Amino acid sequence: MFQTLHANLQESRRQWLEWMLHKQGEFNPRNTHIQLWQQPSHNVELQSETMLRQKLEYIHQNPVRAGICYRAEDYVYSSASFYAGMEAVLRVDLV
Repeated sequence: MFQTLHANLQESRRQWLEWMLHKQGEFNPRNTHIQLWQQPSHNVELQSETMLRQKLEYIHQNPVRAGICYRAEDYVYSSASFYAGMEAVLRVDLV
């Protein structure tokens, strides 16, 4: 994802996002450059379709909770638009 962000010169928040990722990486001694995911992460076994949908909805709502966008479908680097039946920037493979 970082390489995609770095290469996208049309992304208006590119410099700010790169700065944020680098700054967060400085606070974690286990990283060498950037930190994309919040530490610590907690593995959760997705035991059912319901649980999978619940976690997917939670992930899709993260940019909304952070105030980056009003609707999950509007966040460019999310699969939410795909699941809403809209055109998606990122390719989604259903498993």
